[in-house]
Amino acid sequence: LNPTSSRSHAVLTFRVVTKHDNKTFTSKLHFIDLAGSEDNRRTGNTGMRLTESSSINTSLFVLGKVVDALNARMGRVPYRDSKLTRLLQDSLGGKSVGVMFANISPNAKHFHETQNTLNFASKSREVVNDPEVHCNKENTTVVP
Repeated sequence: LNPTSSRSHAVLTFRVVTKHDNKTFTSKLHFIDLAGSEDNRRTGNTGMRLTESSSINTSLFVLGKVVDALNARMGRVPYRDSKLTRLLQDSLGGKSVGVMFANISPNAKHFHETQNTLNFASKSREVVNDPEVHCNKENTTVVP
């Protein structure tokens, strides 16, 4: 509900390569700032703003489906249904460590959004990852 919002998710990925004792350790670090969902009936978005907010809502919906599928231990997890979830596949039930920061508002007029954020964070907290160290011997090539 911020009129100056960029209406997009922000993704910053670092690839870290460390060499120690003739071994190469490779890591990826994702910083993701998710755009908030918007109720287009309340915002009155039209045109490009409507298209942008619909895309954001779709990716957030798929992210919720992925978290629900992981928590229910379903055989098929819909990672490929969104670019965002495909990018975060290792961090969502994969071989990486994931950390989430949920930003909420103390303002009563944002109660519904705050409640949704806390519910999502609570569900996400239940996702189980199986972290794994990625190590290559010095004479092998690390593929980005």
